[in-house]
Amino acid sequence: MIDDKVLRALHKCPLFEGMNDISIELTLGSSSYRLVEYAKRDVYTLAGMPCKFADIVISGRLLCRLVSLSGKQVEVSQLREGDIIAPAFIFSHNRDMPVSVETDTEVTILRMTPETLKRLIDTDETIRMNFIRSLSDIDVFLTHKMKVLSLFTIREKVAYLLLERAGEQNSNTIHLHRSRQEIADSFGIQKFSLGVAIFSAVNRYLAKIMNNFPQYDVEMEETHHVHKLDAPSGTAITLAEEVIENLDRKTEWVKGFQHNADGTEEGSNDVADNQMAIASIRRDEVPGIHSISYDSKADKITITHDAHSRKGFALGAVLAAEYTKEHTGLLTTSDLFNF
Repeated sequence: MIDDKVLRALHKCPLFEGMNDISIELTLGSSSYRLVEYAKRDVYTLAGMPCKFADIVISGRLLCRLVSLSGKQVEVSQLREGDIIAPAFIFSHNRDMPVSVETDTEVTILRMTPETLKRLIDTDETIRMNFIRSLSDIDVFLTHKMKVLSLFTIREKVAYLLLERAGEQNSNTIHLHRSRQEIADSFGIQKFSLGVAIFSAVNRYLAKIMNNFPQYDVEMEETHHVHKLDAPSGTAITLAEEVIENLDRKTEWVKGFQHNADGTEEGSNDVADNQMAIASIRRDEVPGIHSISYDSKADKITITHDAHSRKGFALGAVLAAEYTKEHTGLLTTSDLFNF
């Protein structure tokens, strides 16, 4: 007998659309599955990790975020009761997740193996058509999401959010159960930091100098709080791209040593000569540290940006607001801080 809470969630799942209690119980009764619990702010998966399971959200909420090369952290979607997690990647040739997923509340997942889901699809026509339909709906969702992120102005994004929430809550009084930073993340609004901009300029200049000294090898280490899902950070990737642009002997960056939020470690900084390793450390509540080192047999040169708090981003936001009063067009930190 399936628990009432589980059954209620499965009725909201597109995979079981049009099926009654008895049909769902008979279908899952002969299938192997288990319930998995996650605490609030747990990492469900990181971008680049493979999709290993066919998971359905039974309770709670998860956040899916994508990090661009510019360092923007964009909330792609929220997963709630009844949602299938990454259905398009369960059977794909490349199962690497394009987004990082973190729990926003305590979460319960119904977990099946891809093989179990395939048997359900093969033997039940309703489930088969529902699964095909859910994949088609993903294309519609992504098209709409790209429109919101790419074409709307900030004002239009805010208006769209308010109208969407008003429709969901069926009220003229709208309750936004999210912080201003979380809303900004969902819009893909870039963070501005004077210190990072200066550090970026120093990084580019140093790379140009070191291009003449091949005896020095370069690598990077970035450290952030345990709640940060993406690794390497967007800022680290941007800095690495700047090094590669100015250092002829490096053609690409790769993930190096990883110290994960749960204490596990993996990876190595021993990479090919043409590659630049980025080590990622997740510990405590560190706002953000980025260090770039040039090491030789004789000595080592290191530059570091260490964010003590988010005040640097606040100052950058004020400077950006003042700058936009007298400038128009597509503006970035390179326009604001022209070093």
